[in-house]
Amino acid sequence: MDDRKFDKKSADDWITMIEGEGEKIREQDIYPRLKKWIWDNDLTNVLDLGCGQGVCSSKMPGDTLYTGVEPSPHLLQRAKILYPEKNFINGSAYKIPLPDQSLDGVFSVALWHLLSDLDRASRELSRVLRDGGHFLIITADANHEIWQRSHDRLFLHSENELCESWKKYNLKPTSIGAFRCFWYFEGRKV
Repeated sequence: MDDRKFDKKSADDWITMIEGEGEKIREQDIYPRLKKWIWDNDLTNVLDLGCGQGVCSSKMPGDTLYTGVEPSPHLLQRAKILYPEKNFINGSAYKIPLPDQSLDGVFSVALWHLLSDLDRASRELSRVLRDGGHFLIITADANHEIWQRSHDRLFLHSENELCESWKKYNLKPTSIGAFRCFWYFEGRKV
């Protein structure tokens, strides 16, 4: 959302997709992975980078302290209306408005294929993560045909490009896999 203009129409289209048919896919594949990642790594303070309308905030287990960062004013407003008890702030993958080393976990769903500057986003991710902190990135599988049709609207980064960018900033992927048309990368700051 940082590199592509996410106007009201784009935001409305995203809301319709995520709160409609897209919600079923997320319920089956993304939210269980997210909860397991939080439990397995005993995370208590997490950031949802590119939180959209905040749906992931309602999927947090137990007493997880959640913050959502979103650059689109339309999606941010929707998040605050849907989940008024959660913390949502304006920001982006390139400028996360939180202190250095303030989080033990950062995740993002369907964001990294919208970013042109991987290094800038990786630097910010590393900055806000504590040493030993964990990240979970779910992004477009650049090899999947569904994304190839949208290549003019997306930044389809290879697995190697993503991993090399994270490595520059002491972020080490520990588990990489694919499901449906997505890749997931779990890792930690070393």
